[in-house]
Amino acid sequence: MANKKIKKKPDEKMGNGAKNVKAKPKKEKEKLTRKQIIIIIAVTVVSVIISGIIIGAVALSKGSNNPNLLKADLTKYIEISAEDYKGIDLDIPLDDTSDAAVQKIVDRKINMLLTNYKTLNEQLNGAYDKARPLSVGDTVYIYYRGYTVDENGRQKDFEGSSNIPNEMTVLEVGTGKIIDESTGSSDGSFIPGFGELLVGIVPGAYSVIDKIRQSDVQAGDVVYLTYSVIGEDGNSELIENERIDLSLSYIDELYGDGFSAYLIGKTIGQDLDPLTVRKSGHSTDTVYSDMKVSFVTRGTESTPITIQVKFPANYGEESLRGVDAYFDVFVSSASSYDVPEFNDTLLTEKVKVRASDYSSYPGSTLAERYKAKVFADTKEEIEDTNTQLLTNKMWDHLMSKVKIIKLPKKTLESYYDSYYSRIASLHNSGYYSQYYETLDELAVAYLNETYGMGLSSNSDWKGAIQELAEWDLTQNLVFYYIIREENILPTDEEYASIREILYNDILDYYIESNSEKFANLDDAAYKTELDVLKSEINDYYTEDYFEEEVYRYYGTRKIIEMNTKK
Repeated sequence: MANKKIKKKPDEKMGNGAKNVKAKPKKEKEKLTRKQIIIIIAVTVVSVIISGIIIGAVALSKGSNNPNLLKADLTKYIEISAEDYKGIDLDIPLDDTSDAAVQKIVDRKINMLLTNYKTLNEQLNGAYDKARPLSVGDTVYIYYRGYTVDENGRQKDFEGSSNIPNEMTVLEVGTGKIIDESTGSSDGSFIPGFGELLVGIVPGAYSVIDKIRQSDVQAGDVVYLTYSVIGEDGNSELIENERIDLSLSYIDELYGDGFSAYLIGKTIGQDLDPLTVRKSGHSTDTVYSDMKVSFVTRGTESTPITIQVKFPANYGEESLRGVDAYFDVFVSSASSYDVPEFNDTLLTEKVKVRASDYSSYPGSTLAERYKAKVFADTKEEIEDTNTQLLTNKMWDHLMSKVKIIKLPKKTLESYYDSYYSRIASLHNSGYYSQYYETLDELAVAYLNETYGMGLSSNSDWKGAIQELAEWDLTQNLVFYYIIREENILPTDEEYASIREILYNDILDYYIESNSEKFANLDDAAYKTELDVLKSEINDYYTEDYFEEEVYRYYGTRKIIEMNTKK
């Protein structure tokens, strides 16, 4: 449950002459959103410290060897038809952008801010009172089980959805943060909604998990069973601690006739004899072996705290994206905390917020204007993520359709050099030498983390960036071909507006990444440093870079719009 990376690389090219480009890489992570791409450029394209804020950049443009993509005859390089780039199926789960949905995420972010300053509950001195409603900042020791519900009302556990066979998880109420007991720090988080929906729950009204390890299995028990199964294909699979609720009438339908009766009366913890059964509607037997009941629960899963959440549209497991899911939660104990009131005093004295940064947002108080900015930023983040998901889907389709005639050699070399220089600059900066002794080690780690390539230590990483270069160049050729064919070009006013958005994203990133430095400056010094920062951005982010990004921003959205109009 604890919940990307950029361009995908092709598996291979096939045939001679015109070549198809496969859209699916051997291993991939999710592409980054627009803001994350800007951040990765800001972080990785670095070598020499200028004034403690921006670090000198490798050239961001692809170099002077580029053909002018707005004027060159692109049909010399690629083939793609109008029917290939129109009518693309973009029916994918997207996150809700309604004000109500955005507000829920804003509330979570405010809760996260408040819990940075929480203290042990004064009345209880942090002790657990199961009759006290849970509040923001409390930490709870929980077991949980997640599942979906099919059209017949049957529950289906999904992979990694339960910690009941293992140890309890320590969760922060109101934020969903998972707490590392040894350090007290956050160790990931649950999907949005999980921690927030526990606020106000009275744990004493619900059951607590009791694992029974010394007994015989009884009818109606929830059994946690480890077994190996030989399926119809003849392959054996080891399943560990699978949850099997013997109170359900359809267990034999799932596992085979006589399966439930076989388990009842068996001793927990003992090795069981193999079992051969025939599932309804199947022509061959299923063989279960290496069977052992690890433990059972008996009635203590009957009254859980049940919360309903929706998996984010960019969740790592694609099959769960946008899916409604349920979690049964069992609170064993808790620590009680108080959080401060969210007001102007907290923001100015603790958070060190500069009031002038929020003056353009609505509200009569700094706290109201702060929330208004968080709301606007959150809505933009959701919309940006949705656009990126649609973009990913769009490019999966387009790159499966395009045929490469040839790629301009000099331009391809410049794309390759851009990747190589980015990695070399990281290596030469000195910072990463404490982690990676050689350029080869750093390159493999960088490509795996940033592009999800799954390279091993002896992989040909230069060949990998050649693939990335070919992918990027092909994608650019396709993109510019489409926007020219469809006359998808921004007006001067649209260009200026989008450029400002992109520029402010870069500016915000650098301010946020140097927040402590800026927070301790008075207004005059802040303005001076801000002017220096803007000057450095103007020096190191070339107009060629902004031009390419503006066209990409505008054109991508128009192509998506062209394929989503009803």
